[in-house]
Amino acid sequence: MNFGGKFDRAIDALLEAATSLPSVGLIVMDDWCASSGRISAERLHHIERVAKECPESATVLLISKGSVDASGSTDDPIIARSADVMTKKGYQIWRLWRGTNGAKRVLVRGDTSTDVVIEDSGFVV
Repeated sequence: MNFGGKFDRAIDALLEAATSLPSVGLIVMDDWCASSGRISAERLHHIERVAKECPESATVLLISKGSVDASGSTDDPIIARSADVMTKKGYQIWRLWRGTNGAKRVLVRGDTSTDVVIEDSGFVV
């Protein structure tokens, strides 16, 4: 399903579908926030609703653009915006960026970094 329009109404429709359709196992929200800057409190509130109200059997995948750490406190090329807030709301932070060559990517889950390669079938470890 594809939802658009006002974010709060899209979240209402998403939650209605997720709770009324028993076979929903994966919910993907791509570009759910602005591509740069601070994530608004309103968006974070609705994302918290998704975490709390979606069935336990459904996995929620939120995809958004990362940011560059201007403070220099990390060597990672991408940091997660609002990472502390998202963690408190029950989400795990995963980051993905380009590796040293064209098809190589680096997937970071918590403190674990994994090199993966993009192939026609998807990511390969």
